[in-house]
Amino acid sequence: MREIFMGELAQNFVPHQNDVQTYLRQIQGKSAALFGLAAEVGATLGQVDVAHASEFGRSLGMSFQIIDDVLDFTSTDAQLLKPIDQDLKNGVYSLPIIYALSTGGAQLAGLVQSSSQRAAAFAEIKRLGVPPAQQLAITYQQQALAALADFPSGANKDHLTAIAELVLTRKV
Repeated sequence: MREIFMGELAQNFVPHQNDVQTYLRQIQGKSAALFGLAAEVGATLGQVDVAHASEFGRSLGMSFQIIDDVLDFTSTDAQLLKPIDQDLKNGVYSLPIIYALSTGGAQLAGLVQSSSQRAAAFAEIKRLGVPPAQQLAITYQQQALAALADFPSGANKDHLTAIAELVLTRKV
């Protein structure tokens, strides 16, 4: 729980992270830690390997958060029940934004900073930042599935596998 709390504090003190490593550290301390803790509790109650369950949860949490940030650029306000450009307006640099800025350079940075150019910035982030973010989410999802390799076959493993698949295909 301390790790989750510290992850939330870190995001509030560094809202304009502009590099992939800082972003990943922040979501490791938030979503990944929360998913990892939930998986550890489940593994303890189910009397299965806690270390592998924790790895499953942490990797799944990383994938989940990255896809959550991708959905801000691939969904609609109605689907997400929130404004899709909320992070962009608030200066929160999610992974698609960070990737797009690393590719789009100063011109895109200028669009991101300009409220009158928000639609153009949004389109460029979707084009340049979403594909590599989706690929990283797939990598983490594959790590989550690999952590299940030694779990006993059966309904529980099947359910966890289905959850890992759902993370990549969800629309909200």
